[in-house]
Amino acid sequence: MRLNEEYKRQSIWRDWLPFIKTLSIDKHNTLLDLGCGIGTVTKMLSKNASHVIGIDFNNELIQEAEQIN
Repeated sequence: MRLNEEYKRQSIWRDWLPFIKTLSIDKHNTLLDLGCGIGTVTKMLSKNASHVIGIDFNNELIQEAEQIN
């Protein structure tokens, strides 16, 4: 199994939304998601902030994030 496929599989059962709701984020914030993987959490964060930047060392994961987001 490729790494991006594993990230997709895990995103089905990982529930990040309750954690994100505990963060003090408003529409004027710029956020940095280090180790963003395929961008699942980055996309969730973008609903609460004006600008979100996702960075990952793995180019395959970044390419997947660009395709699905």
